[in-house]
Amino acid sequence: MDDHDRVFNSARHGSIWYDSHPSTRRHLASDPYSLLIFIDRDIRHRYHLTPVHHQASWAVLCQTTSRFNRAHFLPRDHVQSIEVAELFALAQGLEVALEMVRAGSEVSRVVFCTHSQLLMDRICTEAWIIDQASWPPRVAGELVEWIHVLHDCHLMIQALIYGRGVAVDFWHAPISDLVETHGLLEHFL
Repeated sequence: MDDHDRVFNSARHGSIWYDSHPSTRRHLASDPYSLLIFIDRDIRHRYHLTPVHHQASWAVLCQTTSRFNRAHFLPRDHVQSIEVAELFALAQGLEVALEMVRAGSEVSRVVFCTHSQLLMDRICTEAWIIDQASWPPRVAGELVEWIHVLHDCHLMIQALIYGRGVAVDFWHAPISDLVETHGLLEHFL
């Protein structure tokens, strides 16, 4: 192991993962072709925004120094909520994974590390409902505004699994594992 390598052990996941320099990605010790993507979100009160006083943001971290790291505010025309920010973070993480695979990186599976209960508990169920339902879905007769982001996530997950043979997993990460991702988010804000 190189002096620049950092080893992380997360008892929560029961897995050891590596942050190798100058790699652009983190991987599981048990699977060097895996890709770990950490996603985080936040919402802040912004006094200068009128009439919207809150603005949500998201961050995607592949490795501390990776060129694939991303962070941004939600577009102002979207609902400014933690849930929508989580979906935007997932969509960006999926785009990063697809970009890496298309560029020729060998990836056996993508593991999204998140503290989001929405992504852990509902993303697969919601995507399946979308796949089985008429488009666009409605809740109590109202069009679900952020459903297009969820639909895009579903299509990208299918592209990874069926188009590229890459497994997609979601792991619940303790907040302590998301310190760097939150730091990226704070730096952006």
